[in-house]
Amino acid sequence: MFFLILVYTISRGFEANKGALSIFFNKKGQDDKPEMIMMDVEVYSCLDENCKGWMRKDFASNDLRCPLCGNETSVEIRELPKI
Repeated sequence: MFFLILVYTISRGFEANKGALSIFFNKKGQDDKPEMIMMDVEVYSCLDENCKGWMRKDFASNDLRCPLCGNETSVEIRELPKI
């Protein structure tokens, strides 16, 4: 497939493909990804039903207010990736 794309690009000329999207393939990075470890983490979630704000307990502010809207928060347990 790469050969066909290369031949097509060369046959059309480089001037005609200035806006073309370049495609690169690299299989090396797919095997090198570390395994994502999930764990149960305490988070503070916003009590407002229209807000989706939450924060990890480790990174929570002192006043425990929602970082997006400023409303009260409650403690929940979520399964999140380990940091």
